[in-house]
Amino acid sequence: MAPGELLTSGPEPPSRAPLWLRAHVGGLLFSLGCAIQRHCGKVLFVGLLAFGALALGLRGAAVETDLERLWVEAGSRVSQELRYTKEKLGEEAVYTSQTLIQTARGASESVLTPEALGLHLQAALAASKVQVSLYGKSWDLNKICYKAGVPVIENGMIERMIEKLFPCVILTPLDCFWEGAKLQGGSAYLPGRPDIQWTNLDPEQLLEELGPFASLEGFRELLDKAQVGQAYVGRPCLHPDDPHCPASAPNHHSRQVPDIARELSGGCHGFSRKFMHWQEELLLGSPVRSPQGRLLRWGAPEGGGVRGPCGSGAAQDLLGQLAGTGRGQVCRPLPCARWNLSRFARCRYAPLLLQPRTKGLVLVLFGALLGLSLYGATWVQDGLTLTDVVPRGTKEYDFLAAQIKYFSLYEVALVTQGGFDYARSQRALLDLHSRFSALKSVLAPQPPRSWLHRYSTWLQGVQAAFDQDWAAGRITHHSCRNGSEDGALAYRLLIQTGDAKEPLDYSQLDKRRLVDADGLILPELFYVGLTVWVSRDPLGLAASQANFYPPPPEWLHDKYDSTGESLHIPAAPPLEFAQFPFLLSGLRQTADFVEAIEGARAACEEAGRAGIRAYPSGSPFLFWEQYLGLRRCFLLAVCVLLACTFVVCALLLLSPWTAGLIVLVLAMMTMELFGIMGFLGIKLSAIPVVILVASVGIGVEFTAHVALGFLTATGSRDVRSAQALEHMFAPVMDGAVSTLLGLLMLAGSDFDFIVRYFFVVLTVLTGLGLLHGLVLLPVLLSILGPPPQVSLPDGGSHLPHPDPVSLPLSPPHFFLGPSPAFRGPETGAGDASSTFILPPAHSHILVEASKDPSFPTITVVRTYKDSPPGPGLPSLTATGGSEAHWGTHASPGAFTTLTASVTVALHPPPLPGSYVQEVSEEPGHPMATEPKGPGPRC
Repeated sequence: MAPGELLTSGPEPPSRAPLWLRAHVGGLLFSLGCAIQRHCGKVLFVGLLAFGALALGLRGAAVETDLERLWVEAGSRVSQELRYTKEKLGEEAVYTSQTLIQTARGASESVLTPEALGLHLQAALAASKVQVSLYGKSWDLNKICYKAGVPVIENGMIERMIEKLFPCVILTPLDCFWEGAKLQGGSAYLPGRPDIQWTNLDPEQLLEELGPFASLEGFRELLDKAQVGQAYVGRPCLHPDDPHCPASAPNHHSRQVPDIARELSGGCHGFSRKFMHWQEELLLGSPVRSPQGRLLRWGAPEGGGVRGPCGSGAAQDLLGQLAGTGRGQVCRPLPCARWNLSRFARCRYAPLLLQPRTKGLVLVLFGALLGLSLYGATWVQDGLTLTDVVPRGTKEYDFLAAQIKYFSLYEVALVTQGGFDYARSQRALLDLHSRFSALKSVLAPQPPRSWLHRYSTWLQGVQAAFDQDWAAGRITHHSCRNGSEDGALAYRLLIQTGDAKEPLDYSQLDKRRLVDADGLILPELFYVGLTVWVSRDPLGLAASQANFYPPPPEWLHDKYDSTGESLHIPAAPPLEFAQFPFLLSGLRQTADFVEAIEGARAACEEAGRAGIRAYPSGSPFLFWEQYLGLRRCFLLAVCVLLACTFVVCALLLLSPWTAGLIVLVLAMMTMELFGIMGFLGIKLSAIPVVILVASVGIGVEFTAHVALGFLTATGSRDVRSAQALEHMFAPVMDGAVSTLLGLLMLAGSDFDFIVRYFFVVLTVLTGLGLLHGLVLLPVLLSILGPPPQVSLPDGGSHLPHPDPVSLPLSPPHFFLGPSPAFRGPETGAGDASSTFILPPAHSHILVEASKDPSFPTITVVRTYKDSPPGPGLPSLTATGGSEAHWGTHASPGAFTTLTASVTVALHPPPLPGSYVQEVSEEPGHPMATEPKGPGPRC
């Protein structure tokens, strides 16, 4: 009976579709391999050419340092918001805050002492004096730091002096003392005076000295509104004995050391008390207080910070060697290699694993592992902090740990876009600001300091000055020359109509007000007044951090110029970008960030229903936004991937039953890996999620091979499971070992992040893959496995040994039978050798690939001398136990060429170290239930 008939003549013949499809795909692949072999030189050349072309691309490779591209999802709302911000403000408009933290050496020590603050000053001075040479220029802190808006002064001398002296915005506890002036660089020169620096600058005294020589009324009014006063020289000295301590310092004469705790309570001010108030939380982190609220310590574990915002632009088939063996040659395995993984799986592992008691124990243990993993999944926390990335034991790690623990402050902004009328949406804007300020994590100052509040407050002050001048008669319908600067500004604002034909209307002076009783600016004057406020109150604008786009035009005011052109004020263009700055505090855990983000997004959505287009901006929204839907996206991705895996496995294996078991095992692997992450303290972020999602695909490597071996085997479920293990144990184990060897390089990394998040997680994944692929899946298949795709008539597990046949060929012909030439020396007398083909001596054997790679065509070519026709053709004869030979009746003078093509089953000689399996009648597979039939020996 032919083998094909045997495979389909059982009591329940299986479907031929899987076998046909697998044979067809194999034939296509074999044809592809033959084509490659025939043109190996060309293929090698093309491959090397492609490799060289790709290698050239390495020249354009660059290290990606933009965290936004690495961390923000492409096409997400965060990426769209970032794009909008950059379109309006540009790349150079973003600044970062550089922080210096000081902590005490011991837990009982405090840094609320003059000596400790003196060290703080030395460290800050050293940091501020660092210079960097780049692009042919020398850069220091004074050139790149963020400075509040420099006012525009009509007096050129004063304007140049202010430009040189205008300080950087540095938030430091030293600002409560005179020593804070030492951090402010810059100096100016005036004849007859020493160099003017912040350590000796008294603005009030300077204006008195310069008053007789220049008109400084506007500048004086600007300083008064900003409440600059005496700046730093009017503050106490940390070290009163310092010879440079100014005489105007409150403790200069008493030489008494100031009460540092009292001075720092409530925060400090920069040179402007109105616009530069540094809140206590910004300077001291988490200080220790007495029950009465008095500062006791500021040190370990508390710290102090110096913040200097600086402008910045901102990783199986083994190739068999078919050794040619001539006649009389014997292929022997190495004696030391008789044992291998396949023999171990067949003779030791499979019989033990597939015992009923072992199966039950496996199911119980894996069920317990799954339950334990479900519990561990509740321990998994979201988040990835910088301390997880930086190597432990370094200064960088200590700094980041202190910053997160004691200075968990984040600068954020509430951005309002274009597409709505700001002038008529002031109430909705104020409500949005109030809702955002009410969030638990927002450190909201009192009173509110948004640009809209400052703008409205400034207009109210201008209106009040106008009312006074109007009541006193200094301002009339026809003139404002005698009024104050602010009164004259209000005069010019009130007469604006916004009509290009009739821009001025003097009759409106006493009929309307710039700001109503609710603090809302007159809509008709909103953009006109915005131009005036931006030009006349630069410090207030800078303190508001509004970042208007498009920026309002510059406008100079001269109350003595009453011509029509000077009275007309250009309106600012409609706003497309503005922002309300905020500080978020107390954000240490990912849950805190998520709560803050959800509150901010809810406030923006509420404002959206009122017509306001707004979104939050800042590092918490940039890096922690992902956690809002991370677990949902992770679950969705795993479910989709499992479904796709089921479809692909069902199509390729043509067995949905088997595909379902594979997907079940893969889902267990992913769940168990997730739970183990919880026990290991590994937090969930984008990086572990990628590994978890990839675990589904990696798990296929450990399961699909075993499932395919089970499908293509014959016999009972236990026998087929054992055969699958026999054939697939070594490949699966080899893949796992090679993976572990590759991961071993990560174990020596100095970064704890690499070790924990990559080496540990991937090693655990590889171990789970081995356990599920070589332990759980064979047990499940032996219990719940599908029927075989190949069946035999007697239900056995091996094909029967075919009987020897004589080929119907005219002489010369072939005789198929036993041959001692292929026996090893260890072969016993009672052993039956394999059936083989013995070609004639001195023949040329040509092997031609056929459509079925297992059955090539053999052509034997024999040349004889031409002779007259006669019976002198040779014949092949053989006797039992002797070697076949050609008959002697061949005519030596006759030569001819004969070619015979036959289709036979070929078996390549075994590889070195492989196990030689001889076909003989002996007990079958150890797990086979059939008492008879050929099979391998252990």
